[in-house]
Amino acid sequence: MLRIVLLLRSLLPHAPRDLEAVLAKATAHWAQDRYATPGAFADDLVRFLDDVPVAARRARMAERSWRWAKRNRAASIAIVALTLLALGGRGFRCC
Repeated sequence: MLRIVLLLRSLLPHAPRDLEAVLAKATAHWAQDRYATPGAFADDLVRFLDDVPVAARRARMAERSWRWAKRNRAASIAIVALTLLALGGRGFRCC
């Protein structure tokens, strides 16, 4: 497991953490630490390619929020705009 991650880092120093986690889980020494089925491994690779949090590594809330915002640009822009309007409109007087 560690050899694969170190090899990946030596070939691609800026490799995404999620890819490292997926490969580490797939090549774990103990069977109980690996993916249960090839389908589970494939699902995690698809999650990685779709920029969705992978099962091999728990993403932080900020990371999950950022990824959601990247996938749902219109909704995230609307949320930010409404939040700014709600916060900015409190003390704002035109005339």
